[in-house]
Amino acid sequence: MYGLECFFLTLITVFAYEKDITFSVQAGSTDCFYHKVLVRILRSFLIVGRVIVADYKKQENAHRHTSILEGDYRICFDNTFSTFSQKTVKTYMMRVSDIVESVIKLKENVSAARRLQELLSAHEARDRNLAEEMCA
Repeated sequence: MYGLECFFLTLITVFAYEKDITFSVQAGSTDCFYHKVLVRILRSFLIVGRVIVADYKKQENAHRHTSILEGDYRICFDNTFSTFSQKTVKTYMMRVSDIVESVIKLKENVSAARRLQELLSAHEARDRNLAEEMCA
């Protein structure tokens, strides 16, 4: 049971580093968001003074970009092509280094849980053998 608790606590830690954003872009408009970025973050659709990634007329796509510089980044979603229908956009950002650290912590917690389960199994087998010897 202890191992299961460690597993769920670590899972909560892993997901705490993601940032999900879901919003609607009205017809004929562009919506921008500003986000303070540290080095090594993965994101979709990044604009920093120049277009790094651009997609047109696509329902879905994924892009990866590693930031070289820290700072405030502007992320824009353009719906000027559509004249009457709004679009719902879902995007996410995550820091790779945090995920690597979380996976290492998860591995350590799973190993500790496995050792505890093996120890409990050995105690249970010993106790069962003692009980069987006493009854025989």
